[in-house]
Amino acid sequence: VQHRSAGPQADVQAEDARFLLPELDRVVASSTLQLVYTYVDTNRSMQWDVNRDSLLSWMGFAETEDHEIVYSVDEEASAQFIAEIAEAIDVLPQEPKFAINAASDRATQFKPAKDGLKVDQEKLYFALDRYVQRATMKLSVTSTIMIPVDIEQPITKTSDVNSFGIKELLGVGESDFSHSSNMRIKNIKNASDKLNGLMVAPGEEFSLVQALEPITTANGYVAEYVILGDKIEKAVGGGLCQIGTTSFRMAMNSGMPITERRNHSLVVSYYNDPQNGNPGTDATIYGPHPDFRFVNNTGHHILFTTEVDVPNTKLYYYMWGTSDGRKGYYSPPVVDHWKDVGDQRDVKTTELEPGVTKCQRAYRGALTSFTYYVEQLDGTVEEKVFTSDYRSLPKICRTGVTQEELDAESEKVAEELENTIPQSELEKGFAKEEDSENQE
Repeated sequence: VQHRSAGPQADVQAEDARFLLPELDRVVASSTLQLVYTYVDTNRSMQWDVNRDSLLSWMGFAETEDHEIVYSVDEEASAQFIAEIAEAIDVLPQEPKFAINAASDRATQFKPAKDGLKVDQEKLYFALDRYVQRATMKLSVTSTIMIPVDIEQPITKTSDVNSFGIKELLGVGESDFSHSSNMRIKNIKNASDKLNGLMVAPGEEFSLVQALEPITTANGYVAEYVILGDKIEKAVGGGLCQIGTTSFRMAMNSGMPITERRNHSLVVSYYNDPQNGNPGTDATIYGPHPDFRFVNNTGHHILFTTEVDVPNTKLYYYMWGTSDGRKGYYSPPVVDHWKDVGDQRDVKTTELEPGVTKCQRAYRGALTSFTYYVEQLDGTVEEKVFTSDYRSLPKICRTGVTQEELDAESEKVAEELENTIPQSELEKGFAKEEDSENQE
């Protein structure tokens, strides 16, 4: 539809537009219009929903070249909304900066060259207007409008300010730390600070444990919950597996050869994959092993930068370097089967006050798998299947008892075993234990 005039400028009598009211009600009532802008480098999106009240407040009239009267978006009425979108997206071009500590080969300052963005407000207005006009004329419309943005390039390239081959983004790793405690977030931020600006030389094997050590309070870490055997309890550095998981995904999305990775023993929601919410793409670390490692085989230095988005509970790790044309990616993890948690386990302990009971929730086990792909510039594709075997853990309730009560319970269990197992078998068992101790 082409405009002759729009909004209050259109000379439209009330009786001329009365027949449009049912169509306006239909469009407004069923409107689920969304305005979206997606950043090319990270695939993150910004979204604005146009609700019923906003749509109504923008309504004006337009007259087509065929002298038909249609509902239209009033340009002045919608101007503030469009300006707010522009304010959120518009950014000037970023000129690159790079500084390095020669003693540590660590970047102390890094800003990549970044394109400037500027919303084309006129095009966005016409896109909104076209949506309303087509909808009221019963023509097909899409429920999403992609926000038109002009790109302005910086004067200098990233590669112009360093000689290490740090010139472009190779890959991004992402994870979600929703519902994390303040202490867990503190560990995530502390570890991320240690990785930010870290450089890995060509041919070097990167060790995440070595990059984060020592895991001590003196090095900025605090106590938080970790998985220790069948217990979930506090230890210094709790939450660092968020770092391992995010680094693993970053390395895969950058096409790096993975030389060491181990999944967690339990399925933990913090580490579910962002593609489909399934477990399987996590990486646990606990020095010296398990560790997370990969080799920089790009032929140039690579550089880490980190972003801890606390308000949105997102963690992003970026790998920068020189691309040789490879593409790294992985398939969404698939759960081959879930494992039952089993019956509740009741444990008596002197670690709690007598009579006090504390329960630890059950964890369902799983066997999962996914495929990691590295597509080379010549079209060849390397594949590696990663499987993860998570054990199940029943609900465990621990009740505090005195040492006397615990000793009495132990004697009772020993008597029951002695009455149910032949003495000859017990003697064989004791003999094996003695042999084992002698070997140690």
